[in-house]
Amino acid sequence: NAGTYTFVVQGNGPTPRMQVVGNNADIPSGSTTVSAANDTEYGERSLNTNLDRTFTVRNPGSLGAAAPLSLTGSPLRVTIGGPGVAMFSVTTQPGASVGVNGSSIFRVRYRPTAAGCHTATVTIPSNDPSRNPYTFNVRGRTPGASCPDYAPLPGGEEEYSVADEYEVALSDGAEDIQAISRGLDGEASEMMLYPNPATDRVLLEAPESAESRIISFINIGGVTVYSFETTGGFHSLDLTDFAPGVYVVVSSDRRIAPKRLIKL
Repeated sequence: NAGTYTFVVQGNGPTPRMQVVGNNADIPSGSTTVSAANDTEYGERSLNTNLDRTFTVRNPGSLGAAAPLSLTGSPLRVTIGGPGVAMFSVTTQPGASVGVNGSSIFRVRYRPTAAGCHTATVTIPSNDPSRNPYTFNVRGRTPGASCPDYAPLPGGEEEYSVADEYEVALSDGAEDIQAISRGLDGEASEMMLYPNPATDRVLLEAPESAESRIISFINIGGVTVYSFETTGGFHSLDLTDFAPGVYVVVSSDRRIAPKRLIKL
């Protein structure tokens, strides 16, 4: 007599898939890099003046959404934090629920009350199991102020970002990225990417350093889609939100040569 036989079964039900866009451009969750392309870079604003930006929460079936998205923050569904919290506010909150293929907008205002470069983090809790909370940075500055990777060029109002530090080759046949960096002295250090081409994840090895630097992934349109801060070592990075294509991986440390990454 074998008695009672028991076993456990488990399955995954339908889930939502949260996406936030600004200016109809994707803002990856966890991104610490700002961009004018997706409205997270507010640019220059005079003291005590307002600039509002509209962002959209989506739950797209094309990205795998199969259940309603619930924005679970309470009492506020979208909150602001970080060092520049006093300069940003949410003036319009999104709805509590977003259906499959639905959307809901929210607005973030930049109102600098003190001179300088101001960075804040937008946080949106939800029932998306892989992106909870959804976070991204926004940034603005007052006239004459400089930000770490966004500074006035000498003799004018023009500006450049980290991406402009490099002249890159993105053709399919190029085996290496040739970098010409402003002020690059000596032989460049090297980052390593495994595997490359990559599908869902890539392992990035950066040279060790006593000082932190920012590693950025830039698409062929010149838009920074993801960045993170590191002092070197190994980092396993999720590429799920990256569209297939060619990316340049660059460091804010101009002594580190950029690499070309192919996302399949």
